[in-house]
Amino acid sequence: MVFVSASIIIDDKKILLVKRAKTVKLFPGFWTIPGGGREEDELAEEIAIRETKEEVGLDFTPNKLFKKWESKTGNLVHTFLGGYSGDIILQPEEIEDYGWFNYDEAEKLDWAFQFKEILPLLKEQKLIE
Repeated sequence: MVFVSASIIIDDKKILLVKRAKTVKLFPGFWTIPGGGREEDELAEEIAIRETKEEVGLDFTPNKLFKKWESKTGNLVHTFLGGYSGDIILQPEEIEDYGWFNYDEAEKLDWAFQFKEILPLLKEQKLIE
């Protein structure tokens, strides 16, 4: 089982999404939230912090475990809500673009993995519009 964590970053009722580079193996050109797999003995929160820094250059501070599930491929996935600081600097090997999206805009995108499942929950909790 692979241990995966991702960061839900919201600003002004919009979610930060990143577009995966066309050169990556899985879901090239698809949208997702910053995240990735475990290295060594990292805790779930540490994965989210590291992956966010690597992919978009932001310092992420996890505040709350938002959702945890086992993916269709058997990965254990954690998503964290949290704050951020810094400026966005993309890692071009993995990420080719980013944007801040409201619910309707995000719903129309092609999403990588199963992270699209968090959108209705974020809207229900009035975290995004």
